[in-house]
Amino acid sequence: MTLRRRLLLLVLGLSAAGIVTASAVSVFLLRSYVMRRVDSQLESYSTLPGSGPLSKDFRSGAQTCSNRPDRQGFVRESPAGYVAQAYFDGDALCPQDSDEPGGGPRLVAADFTRNGRFTRPGRVPGHQYRVQVSVTPDVLYRDIDQVGTLSVVYAIDMGDATRTWKSQALATSVVGAVTLIMLGAAAAVLVRRDLRPLERVASTAEEIAQGDLSRRVEIPRSASEVGRLGTSFNTMVDSIEQAFADQRKSEQKLRRFVADASHELRTPLTSIRGYAELERAGGADTPDKRSTVMRHIDREARRMSGLVEDMLLLAKLDEEPPLRLGSVELGRIASDAVNDLSAVEPDRPVELSVPYPVEITADEARMRQVLANLLGNVRSHTPAGTPVRVTVERMGDQAEVRVIDRGPGIPPDKVDDVFERFTRLDPSRARTSGGSGLGLAIVRALAEAHHGGVSIEPTPGGGATFVVRLPVAGPAAVGGAAVAASGVAGPGSAGPGAATAPGVGPVLAPPDPGARVG
Repeated sequence: MTLRRRLLLLVLGLSAAGIVTASAVSVFLLRSYVMRRVDSQLESYSTLPGSGPLSKDFRSGAQTCSNRPDRQGFVRESPAGYVAQAYFDGDALCPQDSDEPGGGPRLVAADFTRNGRFTRPGRVPGHQYRVQVSVTPDVLYRDIDQVGTLSVVYAIDMGDATRTWKSQALATSVVGAVTLIMLGAAAAVLVRRDLRPLERVASTAEEIAQGDLSRRVEIPRSASEVGRLGTSFNTMVDSIEQAFADQRKSEQKLRRFVADASHELRTPLTSIRGYAELERAGGADTPDKRSTVMRHIDREARRMSGLVEDMLLLAKLDEEPPLRLGSVELGRIASDAVNDLSAVEPDRPVELSVPYPVEITADEARMRQVLANLLGNVRSHTPAGTPVRVTVERMGDQAEVRVIDRGPGIPPDKVDDVFERFTRLDPSRARTSGGSGLGLAIVRALAEAHHGGVSIEPTPGGGATFVVRLPVAGPAAVGGAAVAASGVAGPGSAGPGAATAPGVGPVLAPPDPGARVG
């Protein structure tokens, strides 16, 4: 049975019960009122002088039945519908047929022995009488010289009273039936209207179950239960659709990762296999050739080992970051990374700005890896001689490290993709000129492992700015002094070993490998 039908039957059932109860109560109250009125009339008639069936006191020995000379009619003159008779030991005195349409009440022997009021059917079918009996025991009937029980009976035809409450019952039944029909029709319309949104929810759910996750329930927002259901349903479907989209995206990323990893691993393996075949075929028949073969095999093995280690690190960071936390001064790490870059590329202009020491709680080795990967990315994907600027400062409750280059930059639509694994954006960042595509992915994973993050901003005038934000360990030592280091100059200064490049500012000369920020 449908919900609509159950609700309609419930409404009709409750309405019918209410109407029947109200009608029965009203008819009962009317009948009780009519009966009280009949009893009151009967009481008044029985106490009215000269209204009884006996002309004189029965015990006086005088005529007892009628005041007529012929002693034929014992029923005294009375209003229409009233009957008054006397009985001695159950036998009517001066019996005579009543002129009443109902013929008077049909009494039984037990009725002559009790005082009270009760209802009896009439001698004529279809009539009922309300009867009041007054019993007097041990009365001497002189005409027959016998002692017995005198019962005086007063009765009133209840035809009018019965018709009154029966008419009321009929009227309430008709009105109740009409009311119930109208309520049923109104309930059917209202239930259909109010359940229409639920039908839309059901049909939409069926379409979604068939795979159309773009479907939504068109229900106006409201505080009603149906409105809240529609809103919650749409929110749930949004979450499911997003979950499926994320799952598809994750599966695509996984397939791409596996394909890229296979390609990256296949290249050095192919090289190693080729050189091994060359050696086995006797192609390296001289010490110089054999040395070249072994050098190439070692280079490809190292490359493959580094790739495997990077993938293993990313896998560990995905599960549980293996960090050894401690107090780390970012300026010192940045200075070491800049010195390493200058040692590798002495001709590249590099500037380091650390206005004051900034300490964080982090894994020092991983922070060095972050800076090394960012500067390695700059070295791999920008032309030689491109200026680089590294800044370390505190911004509120975060430490901020910026690696600013003036290279070709990153297209805005590719900014979100550069931190994906094995991502290469254009030929200038292809594998032939770059690495495996895991460096920036490791940077993001390490930053997030330290409850921080990394982002990319365009460099004014051209280039890309990588920004790493990490929570600080405590209050920074704020000051205006630049970080003093051999070969490192703060902004606006040109200390020992510092040089300048046009449009870049103070630039590091080849640094002292043992220099430290202090």
